[in-house]
Amino acid sequence: MQTIGEERRVSLAVPGQLERAVAGHRAILAAVGAGDARAAEAAMRRHLRDALHYIDRWLAETVPEGG
Repeated sequence: MQTIGEERRVSLAVPGQLERAVAGHRAILAAVGAGDARAAEAAMRRHLRDALHYIDRWLAETVPEGG
């Protein structure tokens, strides 16, 4: 749980990430609410892929090389 907590802290420190996360969660919830499993899976995959992209980009910009 400590590792997950640290990931969330770092993730939400990325500028704009909170807004992107909320939008992603809304898309997932809408698909689940509509009973559309394929859309829910696609929204979840997109949400995770986007989060990883923005975290990687933020780390590349803020963490010194080799750090």
